[in-house]
Amino acid sequence: MRRSVLAVLVFQVIAVAWCARADAQGVYRMRVQFTNPGNITVLVTGALAGTPDPAGEFSVVVEDAFTGQPVSGVPVTLTLTGGAGIQFYPGRLNWTVGLLGKRECQTQTTVTASTVDGIAYFRPCGTAVHLGACGDFGSGGLLSAPGVANPVSCQVACYDHDGNGVNINDLSLFLADLGCSSYVGHADYDGSQSVGVNDLSALLAIIGAGNSSERPSMPSNCVLFP
Repeated sequence: MRRSVLAVLVFQVIAVAWCARADAQGVYRMRVQFTNPGNITVLVTGALAGTPDPAGEFSVVVEDAFTGQPVSGVPVTLTLTGGAGIQFYPGRLNWTVGLLGKRECQTQTTVTASTVDGIAYFRPCGTAVHLGACGDFGSGGLLSAPGVANPVSCQVACYDHDGNGVNINDLSLFLADLGCSSYVGHADYDGSQSVGVNDLSALLAIIGAGNSSERPSMPSNCVLFP
């Protein structure tokens, strides 16, 4: 009898300890994968014929925190932080279902779910917001998901400087950022914490490829929410 009671108590202690561990660490964990492992900057691009530029693709692996197995169907959110230095194009791959089936066209968040292999794929599209002065007006991001205890911070940069797709017109705006004495994070494409010739080369490559030359149109059932 005492052994049975002891076994139950031991089981309860283990169960409580496991729950406490789950609450502290989260049920899932995330790993961010970039095309260039040496550059951990989220690159916000434009589109061509309605297709987001593959140059901006990155992915997030969602795994079970205890077994390490991939988990499907987990919504992963990329939220722009630190101000209004960058905004997503409203209504294109950056929407959540709202009231009456309308699309709440978010300019600060974009969401995608993990696939059967546990990978959530992102190709964020958007524009930098120039405020007429030098300074970093917000170029950070936060990746989060339900069941993940610790969101992942990331740097965010954007190729479209005027909201009309990436083209030669963006070059002059970038050069203005390049001439600033203060750091302009939305133009730091290589994540070096400075804006220089490498970033200029990256912008010219995107302009030359033409895959970001358009701004996707807003769907007719799109309702903007501040």
